[in-house]
Amino acid sequence: MSSFGDSYSYSLNHDSRSVALREEAESENMRREHILEQRYAQDQRQRSLNAFTSESRDFLLSESLSYIMSKCFPSTIDESLLMRGRAVVESFVAEEGSMSLLNQFKTKTLFLSELANIIESTHKKVLHSCEGKDAPFKITNSDMKAFHNRIDTMNTDTITKEIVSRVTKAEEEFMKANLKDKETLEELAEKTKQNIDNVKAKDSDTENEIKQECSALYRRQVDNIMNRKKSILESMVLRMSKAVVTEESVLPQFTQENGKLDMQKIIDVSEVMYTFLEMVNTLKIKNVTSEYLHETLSSIK
Repeated sequence: MSSFGDSYSYSLNHDSRSVALREEAESENMRREHILEQRYAQDQRQRSLNAFTSESRDFLLSESLSYIMSKCFPSTIDESLLMRGRAVVESFVAEEGSMSLLNQFKTKTLFLSELANIIESTHKKVLHSCEGKDAPFKITNSDMKAFHNRIDTMNTDTITKEIVSRVTKAEEEFMKANLKDKETLEELAEKTKQNIDNVKAKDSDTENEIKQECSALYRRQVDNIMNRKKSILESMVLRMSKAVVTEESVLPQFTQENGKLDMQKIIDVSEVMYTFLEMVNTLKIKNVTSEYLHETLSSIK
């Protein structure tokens, strides 16, 4: 009897310890899961913050350069052209790296040094606003307003006037060169026609041979005109014209209702890109060498 009671008591105590151990194990598992969830959330937040840190720096630099470039355009410029200008700036910043560009700004000119200071101090303020907050991170409207106000205080008039002057000169040279080409081609065509019409020979074979020589000479003269040295802006226009014709996805954007190529729109887009190059060159952001120009032209696809 006594033996049975001891055995029964032992079984109850054993079950109680098992329950306690299970509960303790479950509690430990929950604690570990909670820690892992916290670590995961912290890692996710840090990754988001790291991405935001880079993206916001890129954005502020692109915003400032786009703002300066926009002051070089007429007030009546089409919104789509402003967007293209912004896209060119963003592509440049992404390729060069915003941190690398800002470090270069500090030692190049007083203007660029001041611009770098505004961008970096605003960037620090933006990141400070993220402390204690979870993703997604954003730049507040008040920070952007303060940023734009500081950019407005910079003396950009002298620089933008110089850029506009250079772009205007390039546009005039482009128009004069094309007008001269058109006149020369018309004169050549008329002269060649007259020469062919005036060909008189003893026999038809000789006459045909002379006429063919006249036509061949005309084609060579036309090739010489078409292959003459082009200005940067003209090269951009020609490159973009070829790219538009060969790229079906963008062709509709540059096609008029009558089905003809919208050359004026191609010229407008090219002028936006040229304005960017002049801005980069005038501000001394980058040394616009022949190699860099070649890379820029090659990128027009």
